[in-house]
Formats: sequence, structure tokens, C-alpha cells
Amino acid sequence: MALLNKSVINIDEISTSTETQIRVTMNIDQIEHYAERMQEGDTFPPVLIFKVGNEYILADGFHRIAAAKQLGLKKISCSVEGDGDAIDIVRAAIHGNTIHGLPMTKQDRLKAINLFDRIAKGRFGKYATTREVAELVGCSHTTVANIRKDREHIPQGDFGDSGLESFAKKNASDDPETQEIGDNEQIERSNATVGNGIAIGREYTKACKNLVRVFRKTVREFADEPSGVMIAGHTNVLNRLLDDIGAIVAGCEPVDECDLCKGAGCHSCKQSGLLFAEQAKSLQRDEEAIGGA
Repeated sequence: MALLNKSVINIDEISTSTETQIRVTMNIDQIEHYAERMQEGDTFPPVLIFKVGNEYILADGFHRIAAAKQLGLKKISCSVEGDGDAIDIVRAAIHGNTIHGLPMTKQDRLKAINLFDRIAKGRFGKYATTREVAELVGCSHTTVANIRKDREHIPQGDFGDSGLESFAKKNASDDPETQEIGDNEQIERSNATVGNGIAIGREYTKACKNLVRVFRKTVREFADEPSGVMIAGHTNVLNRLLDDIGAIVAGCEPVDECDLCKGAGCHSCKQSGLLFAEQAKSLQRDEEAIGGA
């Protein structure tokens, strides 16, 4: 890897795709805090991006980018790395999240370990040592070993040339060794639970989207009233926040059963047995981005 330069780059030119986002969720309070500090004139460290071909890929600085967007800023200070590949980008993303900003949660560390393992396996044909990964992520090597052990009980396919697992979608009855849910009655009950979860989740998602639409309409109408002169000056900020909320809600909509556990419940789906829209998009982007690296 080589540091190309420190530059001020158009925010719209920076790819913020979630395959390099180590955090499971964005922290709205942190974004608001950063935005306030930026508005007061505080200087932030440059975000870290990698130049891959003609594309700028964000490795570290998702909350700073979100805060800048919230303020309507068009450019942001960046440290630009070159000559890196997928493993370098993910390593830098994990490292950045362990040395500054919010402490990583257990789910963040789980995501980081699984992502790094996937990329390393595809790049080198084997995992890094548990101690190397533990040092990178900031946990014990026992934690890494236990996460890998848990993954052994989840049906998986080959990693393939793309560097990501093509998780097997086999019917449990076709492969008794990977069948984790006893008899057919239990499987049917599990499938029914997953189906209900998807239906209920979609209803709640629809309700949240309606609330966002109602709030946006109310803000617009209030801003048009004489008594809404104060809120009128903040409509752009509010609309950007509503856009972010809408995107978060849409990403939380369940779309299928979890590819990893086939509805049984695992770390990846937080024991829900479901695959969510943002996860599905992330897996697709992983395959496209890493496959083309």
C-alpha cells in the first residue's frame, strides 16, 4: 500500500458501500455530535479512502461522512491510499474502528472477524491466525476461535475466486449431516416461524415508512406557515435526516430466511432466522466488488 496524498474530495465521488462498513449500525447520536462540532469549526482527521481504478472507496470515516452530508457539505478532507486490494481495505477499516470513535460492540467485532476471514480465505486460501485476527479486531484469540467454531455448524459452500462464501442453499433433508433441526415437523414449524417473521417485519417496515412520509409532509406544511419561520431554516437538514431514516428502515425489512442458518437462528441474523434487505444488498455488493478486485 502507498499513501498517495491528502486531498479534499467531493463527497459524492466517495463510495460508502457497506462491504467496508465494520459497524453493524450507524450511531445517530454520534453523527449529530460530529455535525455540531463541524458546524462550530472543529477540525476532524481526514477520512481514509482507497483509490481503486477510478473509484474512491471509503475504509474509515462513515460517521464523519454522514455528519458532513447532514450539514450539506460537498467536500471532505481525505487520506488517499493506493495499491491496495480488498484485504488491505478491510484491514484498514477494522483498524480505524478500533483506534478512535465509538468502541466496537460485540456485534461489530463479530462482523469484522467474519468479514476478514472471508476475504483472507479467498485471497490466500486460508485464515489468518487467531492471534493475528484478535490483535487486529481488539479481542481475545479465544473469542476468534469460538466464532470460527460456531461457524463450523453452519452449512457453507466454497469460498470461490471472489473471496466470499457462496453459501449453500441445500434442503436439510438432502444432507443429514448438516440438518440442525431434527424432524420434519420441527422444520415445518421453523419455516412457518420464518414466514411469519417476514410478514410481520414487512408490516412494521411499512408502518415506519408511512410515519416518515407523514412527518416529512407535516414539516413541509409547518414551514409554509407564518409560525413555522424557524423550522423553515432547518428543512434541508430535516429532510436529509428523514432520507437517512428512510434508508435505515428500508434496510431493516426482512426479505428471506437467513442464508447462513436457513432460518434456525445464528449470530449473523441475531437469532432471528431472517435475511434483511441491507444484508442482501451488502452480500451482492461484496460479490461484485471483491470479484472485480
